Amino acid sequence: MGRRKRKRSTKEGEGEGEAEPSESATPSAATVTSTRAKNEPKSGGKGGNGVPYRTHVSIAIPGSIVANAQGGELQSYMVGIIARFAAVFRVGEIIVFSDKGEAELSSGFSLNRALGGNELTGGSGRSRGGVDRRRDGDNDRGGYRGDRDRGRDRDRDRDQGDGQLAPSARHDDQSKAEQAFAPSDLFMARLLQYLETPQYLRKALFPVHPDLRYAGLLNPLDAPHHLRFREWACYREGVVTRANRTKGRGGEADADSSNMADVGLEQPVRIDRFLRVGTRVTLRLPERRPARLSEITGRTVSPADPWREDGMYWGYTVRLAPNLAAVVDNCPPNLGRYDLVLGTSERGENMFDPNVAFSLPPTVKNLLVVFGGVQGLEHARDADDSVRGRDDLFHRWLNVCPTQGSRTIRTEEAIGITLSALQPHLGDR
Repeated sequence: MGRRKRKRSTKEGEGEGEAEPSESATPSAATVTSTRAKNEPKSGGKGGNGVPYRTHVSIAIPGSIVANAQGGELQSYMVGIIARFAAVFRVGEIIVFSDKGEAELSSGFSLNRALGGNELTGGSGRSRGGVDRRRDGDNDRGGYRGDRDRGRDRDRDRDQGDGQLAPSARHDDQSKAEQAFAPSDLFMARLLQYLETPQYLRKALFPVHPDLRYAGLLNPLDAPHHLRFREWACYREGVVTRANRTKGRGGEADADSSNMADVGLEQPVRIDRFLRVGTRVTLRLPERRPARLSEITGRTVSPADPWREDGMYWGYTVRLAPNLAAVVDNCPPNLGRYDLVLGTSERGENMFDPNVAFSLPPTVKNLLVVFGGVQGLEHARDADDSVRGRDDLFHRWLNVCPTQGSRTIRTEEAIGITLSALQPHLGDR
């Protein structure tokens, strides 16, 4: 005799017989995000603990170190390791500075490679790469700034004093960048910014460029702002897209302004203001995903809000500095100033020595850690005319690996060792 089939219960509350719309066998996006919102109401997504950061960490690296690697694959992989360390240890700012004492190491890079064609993330004509992080004067995010308009104020904001570059500058301004930065500096800065950008925004913000040739081989950062298609969070990165165009001063439609943004969901969402098409924005979204995305109006906020308000790590900014003085002196306006500047050296204080008693005072809100190149940070300082005679550049020199078994520690290795050693002193951040 065949086995009798058990009759499936249809009583309410007995499971299989009655499927509730929001509790299907394969959870819908609304189900997943609803559960996430209940479990993480404060942070609004993965990576946040609801506690605002106590200490913002910045690191400074000479771009010349990539020229010490053999071939484009290894050069890219080195930058990928640095980006991963920055994400793992929640670094908020990476400064790539020109190490003039080791400028000869950059001879392997061609200027045509670093400054040709699309000029960082922009280009001539209507390129896809103009990254503009400005929001009515708010420059919290920093990074490179772009102008997507053909022939429209191309030289505006070209040089921002501290070395931040406008990617879509005119060719007659390229000599200024060539003088201030080595091609290896630009290579590192471009690739770092590319890796920090969520995957769904990269096509819109970065055109094809030789420096990004091996970016697809690198390990992803998997940072909290790199959200998947069906993930929901209170904050989301987006780029302004062409839709619902506003009127210009003359009454004609302004093709460069829109109040719609692509945030990596099924369709663009509305934002609370008109911004230039191609502008990267940080949006505050509802705690729970609505039934229809058309009901959403995202509120544009500072990119610092996720970590400053909710304790969510939200990626890093990239800043170019022409020398060591610019690294320390040109702190971004949203940070104010660096409360503590640490130099790393094998001849520094042993931070694990009980007699040193290293600790971070509670008053330190912005910490800057500066790393040297192949010949060390002291060599970079001595070869840099901008800091000659300055004794106030670094507050302390630290040796974070006093018992090293190798004669040398590579810069990318020193970054991981140092950030790991500093973690117990940073508190709940």
